Amino acid sequence: MPVVWNAHIVVRPRELLLRELHWGGDELPRFATPHLWLVPSVGDHDYEGQHANAITWMKLVFLAKLHASARREPSRASTSFDAQQEAEAKEAARLIAGKPLNEAFFDARWTVEDIGIFVDQYDFAAYRLDEKDLRAVTGPDTLVRSRMQGGDRPLREDWARFASSREKRQEEWESFVHVSALRLARRFELSTVHLRHDPGLVRPEKIAALLGDELTLDRTSNLSLRVEFERRWEYSLSYCLLESQIPGRRRRATREQGQVFGVRSVGEPWDLSLETRTYSKLD
Repeated sequence: MPVVWNAHIVVRPRELLLRELHWGGDELPRFATPHLWLVPSVGDHDYEGQHANAITWMKLVFLAKLHASARREPSRASTSFDAQQEAEAKEAARLIAGKPLNEAFFDARWTVEDIGIFVDQYDFAAYRLDEKDLRAVTGPDTLVRSRMQGGDRPLREDWARFASSREKRQEEWESFVHVSALRLARRFELSTVHLRHDPGLVRPEKIAALLGDELTLDRTSNLSLRVEFERRWEYSLSYCLLESQIPGRRRRATREQGQVFGVRSVGEPWDLSLETRTYSKLD
């Protein structure tokens, strides 16, 4: 079975499209500005040109979306957003009037750039970098204005503070994983756990040292933990509990999945909460 990924396709307007616009607003219609599309793809898994056909499919969806915009009914609301939408609808209707909506129409007015499948998110990357790498960079003197967290200050100070606290944040993550693993193992009466994690977020050898003789890290364990940076919660991990191996079966069924969320104040124990989904056979 092929592996499906999201190709990142940047759509940009050509000069022809910009010349065709009769636009008086400050901001161009969205269809006339660069933007990003995520296109499911398997590459050329089944035949040569399969990935190119996936991008062509995206172009057709783009044009159908443009047609839908052109058919937008006027709204009774009077917000600036509604006014912008109606203006874009009129412009789209004028642009496509009497023209065949096909790949040639798209290619004459937009370009596509396939920038691959990988994407970096700055906050995810920052939490994985070593303190030495963070300290090697100096922030600017741009002023951060804030009524909280110490008031106005140069951005340089915030960056230096973030870099110097890298090891402390990593230790907090390891403490959270340690306590969560022990409580989950106790809940399911297990003595082993399999740990997966984002690179740089935690150090498995440090967690193993914290667990000591109470719990062993083991890739074959029925309990698997996944530790990854999560924007919504500063500290969270997901877990999956598998059924015991049944002779003759290649795969083990999932018995329970869920997430553990943790908060704590300085010097206080972890306050953990559990969100769980259980599975059972349906006869």
